[in-house]
Amino acid sequence: MPVCICHEAGPTGGGIRLRLQGRRAFVRDLARTMAFDRARPVRAGDRLARLLRAGELTPIRGPDAAHQVMRDLVRARDSAAEDQCHKRQLVSAFLLRQGRVCHRTKPWRLRHRRRLQSRRFDHPASQIVSEGLLQSERTATERVDRLTEHIEALVPERELAPAVHALRALRGVGLLGAVSLMAKIGDARRFGCPVKLMADPGLVPSEHSSGKTARRGGTTRAANSRVRHKLVEPARTYRLPPSQEPRRSTSCGNNRQRCRTSPGKRNPD
Repeated sequence: MPVCICHEAGPTGGGIRLRLQGRRAFVRDLARTMAFDRARPVRAGDRLARLLRAGELTPIRGPDAAHQVMRDLVRARDSAAEDQCHKRQLVSAFLLRQGRVCHRTKPWRLRHRRRLQSRRFDHPASQIVSEGLLQSERTATERVDRLTEHIEALVPERELAPAVHALRALRGVGLLGAVSLMAKIGDARRFGCPVKLMADPGLVPSEHSSGKTARRGGTTRAANSRVRHKLVEPARTYRLPPSQEPRRSTSCGNNRQRCRTSPGKRNPD
């Protein structure tokens, strides 16, 4: 006889759902609500069983095994990027304390890195600290690049490849941004309407109602901040008109001469 099981969506519940798939068990993921009383687990279990039997629990869709792999890879890359940013801040703070500031140089490019490596300090301890900070930043950068290459190689093999290519057609959305959105949101069709989709990352206005009075406030920001960041950053690019590349001169022949036509004559071609 099939068994119906409900559990709280999370790292532990996701593993249970993947192990029970195909074993004559209907597993339903539930959002974190007030139905879960961690102080009294037995009482909470009885309450959940009654609500599940009455059909009053709304299940949510959990990721499958392939989707979970991509999600873990994206999370690892985000953590590596945060660690890289932290390491660079440590290097900048150390140089600022020593009075060594690089002017007129784009940060963390090849020229900037060469300047940082060529700097010498009077005290040996300061030199050791500088070399250690630069080495840690270099290791974090290599980790970010390595995870980025894995994501780029894995995208064409997954089902989310068409959605990723469609999102990249939008301004301000690159490969990593599109993959992060699809890995964290999943199938956008499950939301039904754009309002529900925007409510998932907390990009809907808050409301305080009392009787016939309704007051709207700022966004709720009640969900995943990473998804909200990936959606807000591309939206900011639409405030400005798109940039137009300068017109390039056409070349003809093997000698690469510019084809110019006088104003009063027509091009014979």
